[in-house]
Amino acid sequence: MKTNYTKIVIAAFAALFFNPIFSANTNWTWNSNSNTSWTTKGNWTTTDNDASPGGGDTIILNSGFSQYPTLGSNRTVAKVLINGGSLTFGGNNLTVNNLLLIQSGSFEIGNNISISGSVILNGGTLTLNANETISANLTMNGGTLDMDNSSLDVNGNLTLNGGILDLDRDDLDVNGTLYIYGGSIVNSRSTGGPDDLTASNVVLDFTGTLSLAADIQLFVDNSMTLTEGIIDNGTFIEFQNDATASGASNASFISG
Repeated sequence: MKTNYTKIVIAAFAALFFNPIFSANTNWTWNSNSNTSWTTKGNWTTTDNDASPGGGDTIILNSGFSQYPTLGSNRTVAKVLINGGSLTFGGNNLTVNNLLLIQSGSFEIGNNISISGSVILNGGTLTLNANETISANLTMNGGTLDMDNSSLDVNGNLTLNGGILDLDRDDLDVNGTLYIYGGSIVNSRSTGGPDDLTASNVVLDFTGTLSLAADIQLFVDNSMTLTEGIIDNGTFIEFQNDATASGASNASFISG
């Protein structure tokens, strides 16, 4: 039953390598050790004719530089690709219209970034330091998402193919479907009260057992589909009024 997992991984990489947003004339790759100016074109590698990155462009940050860009004022871009490095916000806001993609490195965001599109985490660490809303989908293929004293609302689907989703004593709301195909859901700080993980729908389709600690509370608003995989929990799982569960079998059930 791993067909869904395969399709989603292929789709994620297809979006990266074949989406025209990543074509050469809209890519701005940071390439400077001299200063942090966002608007100095010589700090970027690009074939774009514009003077600086704009709302239709993709920002690419790689590791290995001693200087990284400072926004300088509120900025809007289409996509951000993180292979390392950092951004200095300086009290300004960055709006990401289409996609925030984390491949490696550590990237911290707070109330200085607005994610109007989706987030894909393939590796590295993404730390949320303030309450955040992802307007579309969140897909985790690897890496760690750490909610550090912050809540997260995902207006679309959350797909967990791999990696570590660390609620870190905070609350996560998924307004679409929580697909669990792999990875783990943890709470690295087990004191101070339970974490609430709420999803409109939950789909389980993974190999083995997913353990949920006693300090994670799972709320199912509409439906849970148990295809494959076992939830071994010492936690509280609540089905809201009129919510349903289907597909339970020896291969997929809730234990505990």
